[in-house]
Amino acid sequence: MSGNIPPIDVGVGEGSKMVYYMATQTHWNFAWAHNVAYNPIPVIAFIQASLSKALGVPWYSWYLGMTVFLWWVLAYDIAVYLLTKYLTNDERAALLAVPLAAITPEASINQNPYHWSSTMLILLALALLIRFLKGYDARIPSLFIAVTLLYTGAILDLLTALALNFIVAALFLIPLVATPILVKLRMDIIGISKRDTLILFALTVVLFVIFTIRAVATPGIMEHEISPLINAFISLFKKFAYIFFLSVADPSSSTFSYVPLYVRAGVSPLQAYVWAFVLAVATAYIIYAVIVKRRVDMLHVSLYLTTITAVILIYIEYGILHNPSFYLFNEPSYTFLPFIYPVAAIALSLTMRSIRHSNKVLKAVGLISLALFIITAPLAARDPNISPIDYALAHKTPIITITPGDMIKAQIIIDHTTPNQNLIVYSQKNYIQQIVYTSQGFRTEYILINKLISAINLFTYINGMQAPQITAINSTNINYDIVFDFGKELLLQR
Repeated sequence: MSGNIPPIDVGVGEGSKMVYYMATQTHWNFAWAHNVAYNPIPVIAFIQASLSKALGVPWYSWYLGMTVFLWWVLAYDIAVYLLTKYLTNDERAALLAVPLAAITPEASINQNPYHWSSTMLILLALALLIRFLKGYDARIPSLFIAVTLLYTGAILDLLTALALNFIVAALFLIPLVATPILVKLRMDIIGISKRDTLILFALTVVLFVIFTIRAVATPGIMEHEISPLINAFISLFKKFAYIFFLSVADPSSSTFSYVPLYVRAGVSPLQAYVWAFVLAVATAYIIYAVIVKRRVDMLHVSLYLTTITAVILIYIEYGILHNPSFYLFNEPSYTFLPFIYPVAAIALSLTMRSIRHSNKVLKAVGLISLALFIITAPLAARDPNISPIDYALAHKTPIITITPGDMIKAQIIIDHTTPNQNLIVYSQKNYIQQIVYTSQGFRTEYILINKLISAINLFTYINGMQAPQITAINSTNINYDIVFDFGKELLLQR
């Protein structure tokens, strides 16, 4: 991050407009949301805007935004640590879970801090629930109050907190179904009591009631989030009906264009290693527990099966069957990935211990495991979903560094124009190719951009001004109100 500190203290991006409105208007309006999913209140934007007002720092300050982000990363890491510690009672595993959170691209917190702020809260809620189920804390009223408050904050922040509903439901449903089967297989089972099953059932009902109230009470949520989710599963049902009964039209017979990530973004297939690492290690542990150790913890199994089901379902529907209805849920499906960090961390902890074992085979397994884990770091650092530099390269978007001098030029130009005037920028290279993602897949479009135009747009954006109309030309032989010769850096007025 230190290598990406901007020359001017300006840092804007997705969600910045929400910070701007909160900081300048000192209240919140549903119409200002980046999209309706951020209503009723975007937490990160609220925190940044509040600190801006309290400290007298500009709302667009890069240092302010980075400070909020780093504190949120710390809170997120603590939540991952606590969840793993309570689930495994293994300090080494709890510490290993934190770097697992950092190297998993689609679940990395810097992918979308507005998304992962909500996930942090549900991780804390799950950590408290696991603490209760493991016998650390037997106070049922306190558990209900704490989990309900954390979940309410998370679901008000972003609807991806719905993942906790499925996790809690799975914690009592999967043991009910799997325990009789495992008993017949003569496995040693660490299960949950009937009392805990009833508590989990009651909590599941409470969480779904909160979710329903939030969905119904927030304008636009039903159309933006719930309806697409229902349509996606209807499409899934039709697909299976077509495959097995051939009684409906083939839902895949559409003009939807799907191109894999590595093709559309020019990403090296090596990046698949870090995308799959956590899932692969967690799967290895479950196989080891079932086949070799023959001793399973139903909490581990429940978290694993719920996570793997969510990820595989989305991948099959969108990545293999190319169903456009599931595009919107491609990223949110990875909200489940943090729930599998503890299971993967147990496997790493076990293999790390074997490094000191006298058995040469076990020592070799431990060293190989350590090497495979270390390799994830440089690969993850170059993944587009972690590195902003590689993200820009993959999306063919140039990284434009705006200096104080560029902002001075932009201010001079704005002083000579009105919002209704046509500003003509002279430059030989005006357009870049950009990949735009939609619910129907992706499309390629060309956008107008250069350093001066970026500076003008940034200056007007942070000052709450309307940007002038901008036209790019490669010849000055044209009628104009104002022409800025980008090569000679001359401002010409008629």
